[in-house]
This record gives sequence, C-alpha cells and structure tokens, in this order.
Amino acid sequence: MAQLKITKARRYLASLKRSKNKFETRETLSLELGYYPDVISEDLAFLDPMVRLDYDYNLLLLIPALEAYVENLAKERKKTVPERLKKKDTDAYDGIGDFVYKEMTIGKSGLINRNANLSDKKLRILIRLINMELKRRKDE
Repeated sequence: MAQLKITKARRYLASLKRSKNKFETRETLSLELGYYPDVISEDLAFLDPMVRLDYDYNLLLLIPALEAYVENLAKERKKTVPERLKKKDTDAYDGIGDFVYKEMTIGKSGLINRNANLSDKKLRILIRLINMELKRRKDE
C-alpha cells in the first residue's frame, strides 16, 4: 500500500476541518474534493483500515490522526541548509587541476586516488571552480 502524500493529507484535513456536517462519509467528502470515494478510502485506510470496509464511516474521527500525520511528515521534510561557500574556499585553489591535485591524489606522487570520497562542501567547491572556468572560457 502506498503511503499518503502530504499534499493530499493536507487537502483531506482542511476539507474535514471546514466541514459543517456532523457526519462526513467518503461520498460527501468526494463531492467536496472531486476524488472518487474509492480513492479516498484507499488513502485514508493508511490511518484507519475500517474506512475501506465501512461505507458509513465517520471521517471526522480521523482529524486528530491526520493532524499528527501531517505534522510528522512536515518535520521529516525540513531540509538542512548547506553551509555557504566563502570566497576563501575557492581561492585556496588555482583552478580545477589544482583542486584535483590537492584533493584527489595520493601523497606527493600525483597518482589519482580513484577511491577518493569528496564531502558535499568539496563537491560544491569543485562545481564553483568548474563554473568559474566555463565563465572564463566564454568571456575569451
């Protein structure tokens, strides 16, 4: 069974909260949202399996579960902002070749280390160096 997406969960939650009915079924919710009742039952069965079996199930009982579900998904979706690159990070290298020599070689022999793992910051530095090189070539 596929997991309920946060956008659909928010639609269901908003529709159930603004409903003035004391009893909300799949059919009445489908008229409001435009989804088929079977789609609604498949989505909300993730929270309570009785939704799929009982045609007269009161969906207003799912409001607390939907709120908790949306809150948990919102916490998971928060992305960490990567550390900003400073000018001194890219100034440490003369160009792409210097970066490869300093970060991806073994010792002073100059042999490329194929197993070198670059951190996210190092990869962003390399991308910036590549973009600087492309810009320089374009200007020539």
